[in-house]
Amino acid sequence: MSLEPVYGPHPSRCLGVSLGVDPISFSTSCYMACAMCSVLNPIRSLLKYHAGELVRSVERDLQERGLEIDTIYVYGSSDPFLYDELTELVKGLREVSEQQGSRLVVRTLGYFQRALEAVVESVDELHIPFYIADMDWNTLYRPSINVTRSEYLEKLRELFNNTRKSTEKLILEVVVARQGAENIFTDYLNDYFMLIRRLKVRKVLLKTIDRPVRQSNLKPVSRQSLERLKEMFENEGSWVQTCLKPSTLPRIRVKRAFIEVYNHVLRKPLKTNEVNEIYGEIGIIAAESLVGRKLLSKQIWENQLFYLPSK
Repeated sequence: MSLEPVYGPHPSRCLGVSLGVDPISFSTSCYMACAMCSVLNPIRSLLKYHAGELVRSVERDLQERGLEIDTIYVYGSSDPFLYDELTELVKGLREVSEQQGSRLVVRTLGYFQRALEAVVESVDELHIPFYIADMDWNTLYRPSINVTRSEYLEKLRELFNNTRKSTEKLILEVVVARQGAENIFTDYLNDYFMLIRRLKVRKVLLKTIDRPVRQSNLKPVSRQSLERLKEMFENEGSWVQTCLKPSTLPRIRVKRAFIEVYNHVLRKPLKTNEVNEIYGEIGIIAAESLVGRKLLSKQIWENQLFYLPSK
């Protein structure tokens, strides 16, 4: 089955209707194996796309499939800042997003920061995820490089300090989940919040997980926990948006159902009703066929049936 760098559109809770661009899934693996990552299996291929090819792929996808999107989202199977041509890519996508009247968002774990200023200049928003769960930092982030929690947090502080002139573009994306009882999670929440305070962030997107993630026993937290955390941020003077309800997607023109569904699920597991809403009945047929070919599998998570990549 063909691996492709453009996936979606996805009904995001924070970004509206987003079209994903995964620039480095074909050459470089991520330096973290985060427990809350939605990419359940590593995605690797011998192919590598140049920035111009990626931009043309996005333009072609938008035109041929009749997509109306809110956001072009640069992220997928790894950190885009590992991609050698990221500056050229975001400059090209900037033109596409302006033509579409959409936002351009890049998501990064923040450890590698080459060409940071050039990227920030071209994007509408730079999202930096920060995970909170009832587990220690090493278990939560699982770095494959030699970095400690203190060193990683220092890199994040450096990122925020180096972009103070563009603070409106920097958003800390706080994602919370739990593996145990809610009261145990609360103790960890307080500890992680003290770490976040040192970053002095001004804008926060706040959400819990809404689909299976890499560590299978993680579950969503309650609305009450999100509200409590929101209040904690607001007391520090931060602007906070809680992301709760996914966007409604208009029906799209499906050109290659098998490839489109497969590449979407590789980056984000999809509920059966999401596949139907995005890709229609042909999408369900494609997903079931991919399950039969053992390229995808099905799993019940939080009382909902999801398609996810086969292991």
